[in-house]
Amino acid sequence: MVSDDSCFEKISLLTYFPKTAGKYIKKIFKYKKYPANSLILTQNASGDNLYIVISGLVKIYRSSETGAVKKTLVILKNDEFFGEMALFGHSCRSASAVAVTDVEVLTCRKNDFLKVLAKYPHACFLIISFLVSRLREADKQI
Repeated sequence: MVSDDSCFEKISLLTYFPKTAGKYIKKIFKYKKYPANSLILTQNASGDNLYIVISGLVKIYRSSETGAVKKTLVILKNDEFFGEMALFGHSCRSASAVAVTDVEVLTCRKNDFLKVLAKYPHACFLIISFLVSRLREADKQI
C-alpha cells in the first residue's frame, strides 16, 4: 500500500474511477523504486502486473531473437503506464522495460485490477483508447 496519497492524484488513469473507488485503488497499488539501468520486466517472461510511472523515465524495447538487436519502442514518463497487455491476455511479455533514470512506479497485480474494472467498467474505455493509440503508433513504425 502507498502511504503518500498525493501520487494518486497525479495519475490520469486512476482519475477515471469514482472517488468511492479510491480506498480500494490505494490498497491494491504498491509503490516501487527502480534505480537507473535496472530491468523492470523482461520480454518473453510471464507477468501479471500493470505499472504506472510516477517519476523518472522507462524505456520499453524489444530484442531480436538472438538478442543482438534492440529496438526502442517508446520512452515513458510520469503518468504513463506499461504492462497492461499482461492484464488482458495470457501470453508472455511482448517487450522489456528498463529504468533509464531512477524510477518510481505504482504497480498492481492483474486479478486486483480486473476486480476494480469489473466494479467500475467505464474505466475500461480509457484503457482501450490508450491501447488503440499505441497500436496506431506501432502501425506507423511498421
